[in-house]
Amino acid sequence: MEKHVVSFRRKMIFSSLFSLLFSFLMVLGYSFSKTHSFQFFDSCKSFISFCVISLIAFGIMYAVLSRMSVPKESELSKNCRKVRYPFFSAWVLIIVAWIPYYALFAPGLGFYDSLWQLSQFYGYTSYNSQHPVLATLVIGVLFSIGKPLGANSQFFIYTSIQVLLVSAVLAFIAWFVYQRLLVAEGEEGINRVFCLWCVLVGFSALNPLFPLYSLSVLKDVPYAAAIAVMTVLLVEVIGDKKVINERTFVVLFSCAFMVMSVFRNEGLIIAIACAALVSFVQAKDKKKLYTFLSVGLVGIVAVASLMSSALINPQKGSRIEMLTIPVQQISREVRDNPSSFTADEKEKVKRDACR
Repeated sequence: MEKHVVSFRRKMIFSSLFSLLFSFLMVLGYSFSKTHSFQFFDSCKSFISFCVISLIAFGIMYAVLSRMSVPKESELSKNCRKVRYPFFSAWVLIIVAWIPYYALFAPGLGFYDSLWQLSQFYGYTSYNSQHPVLATLVIGVLFSIGKPLGANSQFFIYTSIQVLLVSAVLAFIAWFVYQRLLVAEGEEGINRVFCLWCVLVGFSALNPLFPLYSLSVLKDVPYAAAIAVMTVLLVEVIGDKKVINERTFVVLFSCAFMVMSVFRNEGLIIAIACAALVSFVQAKDKKKLYTFLSVGLVGIVAVASLMSSALINPQKGSRIEMLTIPVQQISREVRDNPSSFTADEKEKVKRDACR
């Protein structure tokens, strides 16, 4: 018993030290990548963020390590750990872990494409088919919700919706993995499944790319979330262990299909391919529901696209701009990080750009 307690204490000490080290290096790396200094450690917000991230990292790592300390497989059923609400628990933990990023980067991160789409919606520039017209309308309508409160409120409301969406998708993935493994492992594997759930939630909560991405005003964010949901649904259809009931599946499939189709020009093609696969698998089980549903969704998107194009009559996207995307990326890198290029490389880029 004493050895067991000592082992727990050691794991608690090591997990706290590693979580503090992880948090410190994460903040330090981001500070130097943006400012080339310790600037992010100079403010109260950064210090509080550092403490919160450390606390969350410690809690998750300790929970995982403590469940792995059960010595025998036969004792798992006696001292098992189930997650009562695997989706909502994951969702809340992820959102709480993202609060420091929200405090640092609120009301959101704007990018050229999204700002251009907003300028089209508000009439400052003409509509252009380079970005999907429906996506421009959806983004514009969501931004209009906070228009009476000012520009910051508009960004805040829009990014809040994205944060809820992305965190919900990550929580859904954790829930899906938890449920499938629970079915596969049975009662004897509950603790292992719980540990994996903690790892997935911890990764989603502590990886800084997820909150920063969800705070970015880009059409790619809801598109990526829809792709992730559709991928999970395809695994559900193809796999032999079913954990999503049919009504939930229909709702998620419809939402993912619509978002994929609306937010990217090539999204409709990918959505149709996914719908065809789902319909093909369900046809083997003599279910025609998804075939009719897929056809109906394609029809809705097609009609909405045609109507919006007819009413707005957007300009066609520039083919030259599309073909010069690689050059644009290089020029942006030269502009934003000139020190990463030698004088000879800068001269070559400048010479090639003038051709």
